[in-house]
Amino acid sequence: MAPHRLSPRSSKTTTGDVQRVLAKLEASGRDLPIIKAVANWSAGFRPFVLMADALLANGSLPPVVREIAVLHIAAAQGLEYEWQEHAPMAERAGVSPAQLEALRDGGLPRGGPFDEDQLLALTAVHQLLDHGEFTGETWERLCERFGEDAALELIFVMAWWGGFVPVTVKALFPLITDGE
Repeated sequence: MAPHRLSPRSSKTTTGDVQRVLAKLEASGRDLPIIKAVANWSAGFRPFVLMADALLANGSLPPVVREIAVLHIAAAQGLEYEWQEHAPMAERAGVSPAQLEALRDGGLPRGGPFDEDQLLALTAVHQLLDHGEFTGETWERLCERFGEDAALELIFVMAWWGGFVPVTVKALFPLITDGE
């Protein structure tokens, strides 16, 4: 039996709150493939967009640090969709070509083109990837350097792009049809 297929959604193929939010995202060019897929779930669509927006546009973690963390997650876990979506965002946030190259292999960069803040975030993400937690020392350093709010945000960056988004992409993308 063939799987039930989903169509990527747009403001033209939705109604109500989903249509309104999608129209805004389309107008701003932020209607990514994952957004069009998640728009099939009307009850969860707006909360999904709000969480992504909180992390991408309303956080207190410096954008360059966030994008370096996301790209490290993408490379370490082999998440090509995330790499493709975030590499341009990272460049706009100030990630250099040398940093992109250093992140691409997925290993924990040590020094090189990264400053102390970026290396601290990479260390925290690496500890979360490898052990599911980071040390108390790392938490203290994150809070001292970035503040508690941004340190918490880094945990949510890891949870979002290291867990929720990859599961969503891996589950939904094979079900999406080519046309609307």
